[in-house]
Amino acid sequence: MQNFVSEKKKYFIEYPAHWTQVPASLFDISIFAPSKNVKAPSSANMTIVSEGIENSVTLDEVYSDILAQFSKEDPKIQTGESTIGGIASKWTLHTQAMFGLEIKVLQYIIVAQNKKYLIAFSAVPSDFTDFQSEFETIASSFRLNS
Repeated sequence: MQNFVSEKKKYFIEYPAHWTQVPASLFDISIFAPSKNVKAPSSANMTIVSEGIENSVTLDEVYSDILAQFSKEDPKIQTGESTIGGIASKWTLHTQAMFGLEIKVLQYIIVAQNKKYLIAFSAVPSDFTDFQSEFETIASSFRLNS
């Protein structure tokens, strides 16, 4: 496993050594799994976006905003609750169009330390189940630094 530590945003996450981190200005981190298809550079990826929020903003408020946005794109959106790194989180599983492709996205939402953390895993629907256990392993390694 490889480690990603954000001293500035105060978190840590591990990801498989065979995944590749690529620079992406819109994300804290963006990593890609090697492709199983020689014609495609990657078939799965993970991104994390974190940003400061008001102290009074709750997980339910952030989740409601995200749910409203994605349920317009995918009325069959699935939702749930989880615990990641000892912190209550919520998740969505939905399909969206991206760059002309249909992409399946599993997104975890965490609110802590006056920040919201959005951990998103995506893959084409036909490959999603092949990566689901890796997605869950990566997500479960997320930890906040005090």
